[in-house]
This record gives sequence, structure tokens and C-alpha cells, in this order.
Amino acid sequence: DAHRGQIPNLPSNIMRYAIQSPSAWEASRLAISGRVAPVDRNSLLVGLVTAGNEYVASVGGDTVLGMMNPVFIRVFRRAGMAVDQFGPIANQ
Repeated sequence: DAHRGQIPNLPSNIMRYAIQSPSAWEASRLAISGRVAPVDRNSLLVGLVTAGNEYVASVGGDTVLGMMNPVFIRVFRRAGMAVDQFGPIANQ
């Protein structure tokens, strides 16, 4: 939807190319409560990402993509995932 310009308020060039694969899953909505202590946030985020990745793999997925703040690249890498940026950074 982002590539086709169907999401309001996203720049038209948000994705360089369309991801068209039945084994690709979208995972952009990742959030934790602001009440989580800062010391616990990284391990919690890694746990959420790991659980999501395990679920996607269990149902035949092999690619997870998301439109999120670039800081999450580090979170995904800490969870042992290979990460590539596939579009420009846009301020929202």
C-alpha cells in the first residue's frame, strides 16, 4: 500500500520498489509502554521482535518489512536478524 501511495501522509517515494512476495510480512507497528523502565526497554524490544520473527517463520514467512524509525535497525540486529534499509528516511 505504501509503494502504491495508498497510505495518507507518506511521501510518494517512501519505497524504492514494491515488495511482492507471499512470504513477506509487514510489521511496522511496534510499541511498548512508556512505563517500561529504560533499563528494560532494549531486552523487551528484542524479545518482541524475536517472537514476531519466530511466528512469521512458523507460518512460512521469510521476510519481515516495516516502515519505522531507523533506530529500530539496531533492535532488529540485536535480535539476530539481517536488516536492510529499503527506502528513504521520512520525517513524520
